[in-house]
Amino acid sequence: RIRVPGDKSISHRALLFSSLTEGSVEIEGLLEAGDTISTMNCLKALGVEIEK
Repeated sequence: RIRVPGDKSISHRALLFSSLTEGSVEIEGLLEAGDTISTMNCLKALGVEIEK
C-alpha cells in the first residue's frame, strides 16, 4: 500500500514504479487528472492490470 499526496509528478512515479512489481499495489491519494489517466491507459496497453 502506497499513500501519495495529490501531486501529479508523484502520482506518475507511483504508477510507473508500482507497474514494475510482481505483486499488487494499492495507491491511495492518486491524482486522477488527464495526464495520470493517460499514464494509466498506457500502462494498461502494455499489459498492466489496473483497477480503480
